[in-house]
Amino acid sequence: MILIAHRGNTKGPEPKKENSPEYIESAIEAGFDVEIDVRLHAGGFYLGHDDPQYEVMPDWLLKYKDNLWCHAKDLPVFKMLLDLGMHTFIHDQDPAALTSQHYIWTNPGERLVPNSIAVMPETKTWYDLSNLVGLCSDYVEDYNE
Repeated sequence: MILIAHRGNTKGPEPKKENSPEYIESAIEAGFDVEIDVRLHAGGFYLGHDDPQYEVMPDWLLKYKDNLWCHAKDLPVFKMLLDLGMHTFIHDQDPAALTSQHYIWTNPGERLVPNSIAVMPETKTWYDLSNLVGLCSDYVEDYNE
């Protein structure tokens, strides 16, 4: 199963650390993939859920390419991430989004379909987990086998 640390969280939410490059690197070093929030600001890539907080260079993104799930915060950054070959997706309030590697990024409580990634499974009851290929959680260590 694919285990994805939500914004780098592995043992619960840490709002002051989320999306920071060091926090993300720590989760990757612990063996997890990481969902990050990526936006464009002043012509560069920035990490941050609500605002641009941490500038990262394309080389940093590419270094961790195999472990990052990039949540593009708008269409221009989505296109730039695709051009870099990053694993990316874009959504807001949609029940699910198709990632660039053909996974179904499924919001909490939605029905899982083949190739689903369950987002924040600790927040909702999931009735049928047979289509689950991975999950994204703030508590990803709890799911580590």
